[in-house]
Amino acid sequence: MNKAYVDYLVGEQKSSNTIKAYVKDVEQMLDYIGKLEENISYADLLNWKASISSMASASVNRKIVAVSGYFKFLHDVDAISTNPAANLKSVKVHNKEKLAMSREDICKMLNACKSNRQKAMLYTLGATGMRVSELTGLGYKQYRDRVDNQLVITGKGDKQRVVYLNHQAVEAINLYIRTERKAGSEFLFASSQGGKVDANNFDKTLKALARKAGVKNADAVSAHTFRHSFATILLNEGQPIDVVSKLLGHNNIQTTLIYAKRNAQTLRAAGVSVSF
Repeated sequence: MNKAYVDYLVGEQKSSNTIKAYVKDVEQMLDYIGKLEENISYADLLNWKASISSMASASVNRKIVAVSGYFKFLHDVDAISTNPAANLKSVKVHNKEKLAMSREDICKMLNACKSNRQKAMLYTLGATGMRVSELTGLGYKQYRDRVDNQLVITGKGDKQRVVYLNHQAVEAINLYIRTERKAGSEFLFASSQGGKVDANNFDKTLKALARKAGVKNADAVSAHTFRHSFATILLNEGQPIDVVSKLLGHNNIQTTLIYAKRNAQTLRAAGVSVSF
């Protein structure tokens, strides 16, 4: 893979997570085709596209965007004479109905937690609608120096926003800090070795807790489910969609509408979180 491409993505101010995803997608494509970039043809890319057709349509399209961008970059810098991805098309997105949990489901999962860390992380997810990468990346100093239980976090696209911790989340976090947290770690929710909690392992933990709690569709529960549930609960309670959109860190209100459908309801003040 052309290393200058990574420098290009950095220069384009892509987030670190986006860069990692694009690099992984391109490397997987190159491994599958097994040729140098200058020898790859449109037919090779069609074969690669067919090989990933069983994936979710949104995932396929992200990979196509990454690969198309890579070859466009190579062509623009004259590393290849023709762009084999010039006519590579995206696929139709089939949006599955998103799973949302009720307050009762989340309370059941909280009661099923085996540790104070698990409970603190669930309270934080449910109260703020954070992405799992935002949750696991929270710094201890960031929490310690919070003002009025507000946290300024850096989310997707390196964009900052404010999230609000309610008293339940703060109490759960403080109990975890007193009883279980690995001293000296830079992360608020530290692993047993003091490093960052692995997001994939955390999703597995959530599924196990959902099964233990008897939550419907437990094997589909993930950190993203909490994010969706956060949005759904607030919208159903009458929070204006633009407020929920800002709390989630969405650039476009249409993205928020994917999470939940609702009728127009009474507007209420901003600065909200979900309590259980």
